[in-house]
Amino acid sequence: MATMEHLVAPGSVTGRFPLTLSGALRVSVSVGDEHLDLNPRGAMLVSKLLEADPSLLREFEALLDRGSAPEWMSPEEAAAVLGVSRPTVVRWAKAGKLTDQPVGTHHRYPRAEVEHLRAERAASAAANREAAQRARAQAAEMLDVPPTPAEMIEAGRALREGRTAAAEAIFARAHRADARRSAGSARTSTAE
Repeated sequence: MATMEHLVAPGSVTGRFPLTLSGALRVSVSVGDEHLDLNPRGAMLVSKLLEADPSLLREFEALLDRGSAPEWMSPEEAAAVLGVSRPTVVRWAKAGKLTDQPVGTHHRYPRAEVEHLRAERAASAAANREAAQRARAQAAEMLDVPPTPAEMIEAGRALREGRTAAAEAIFARAHRADARRSAGSARTSTAE
């Protein structure tokens, strides 16, 4: 039986292996205390790796070391990353928000563009939330609406963190609302 020296796995020692490994009844892989028996397909893949040209194995090792995600994503993968439906991803591609690369009858999207769009959407959503929060605060102040329990908790947190201006604005609003409520109840009691 012929043998050849081959690299078994990244970081492992080279050794001499029989070239007829694919005919073996059982192939197992051990790493530390972990032990795994491979199915026939896994055994065949290990056999092919052991029979491969060492330069090809170095390329394979470099690919494993890089561990980078694929450059292109399917519509389903892009939808999962973006938190939208697959049809929305397709619609955005048609509208020009994403580059669409046909691969046969399928379509792929550049991972970098999908990640960039996700970051843009997250920033836009955060800006919208902040604008809505400011608008609610301004409207509540103009109408002397009492602060909600959540706003009072936030005011306490702001005070503990040293953001006194934010806390004082909420406490002042609570004071005005209490004064207005007291004045309203005083008018009602004098009218009786």
